[in-house]
Amino acid sequence: MRIRAFLCSAAVLVAALIASPANAELVFFNTGRTLSVKGHRVEGDSLVLVLRGGGEIVCETSIVARFEPDVELHVLPPLCPLNVWPADFSQGGVLIDRAHAAAMEWLAADRPTTGQVEYLGLHQHHPT
Repeated sequence: MRIRAFLCSAAVLVAALIASPANAELVFFNTGRTLSVKGHRVEGDSLVLVLRGGGEIVCETSIVARFEPDVELHVLPPLCPLNVWPADFSQGGVLIDRAHAAAMEWLAADRPTTGQVEYLGLHQHHPT
């Protein structure tokens, strides 16, 4: 069970480390609040914020302090269970290389960006 928890943690860490830039922005308002949007444009004296889920918000440009790039975080499924004790750091390099290769393969595949819950469950591996 500890091995599975370790591998799940490693998968999330790898996902965080290789988060890819998205076509989205963070809007920082003068009030201190933020909003993740798909994009923005200026129309005359107004600012149009294009929402990620569809729709738009039209506001005055003066209420926005700044824009910054947003990121899309990919949560990857756990690796196949291994017989490695979580405190056995002698296997760290192998586990990191394996996790990186699996993450790159996962990200390169054409998968839907929503509804990925079924990919995240632990599974049993029967070596041949």
